Amino acid sequence: MGGTDWILLSYSNGDPYSQHCKQTNRTTNIMIVCDPVNLKGKFQILEERKKKETGYCYYLFELSSSIACTITPVKKGLSSGSIFCIIFFTLIGIYFSVGFLYKRLVIGAKGIEQVPNYSFWKDFGNLQADGCDFICRCGPRHEEHAYRGIDDQLPKEEDDRDDQLLAM
Repeated sequence: MGGTDWILLSYSNGDPYSQHCKQTNRTTNIMIVCDPVNLKGKFQILEERKKKETGYCYYLFELSSSIACTITPVKKGLSSGSIFCIIFFTLIGIYFSVGFLYKRLVIGAKGIEQVPNYSFWKDFGNLQADGCDFICRCGPRHEEHAYRGIDDQLPKEEDDRDDQLLAM
């Protein structure tokens, strides 16, 4: 158990008492109280309760520590990140819903043409790849041609012979 400036640890089912407390198992309670100055302060015994009639016996210790000072109540509610995600996905849903309805009812589009800004969404993956190439790669991209085009082997215009096209 704990509060704003204390923690109570309870340990039960210890060794049984031999002659008193109706031979019940030993119980120990450690109360950790707030001491903002020390991490590990005084450890002292406060009480040893041995009532023969009731059978409820325990040891009570006290420890002062700065650990007990850091307990804060748990905040309830949504974080700013989850609020941002809710707003973002709501706006995306509204964008697509209104866009579908507008293109279907006003423009009269059918099928895949109903998607708002369809050409953008069709090229969206390629645009991301181009952006990644632009940011992550250094220098311009040079592509090597695996073959030489037929235009490179054609003769000049004054030479009308087509012998260069025949394999030798």
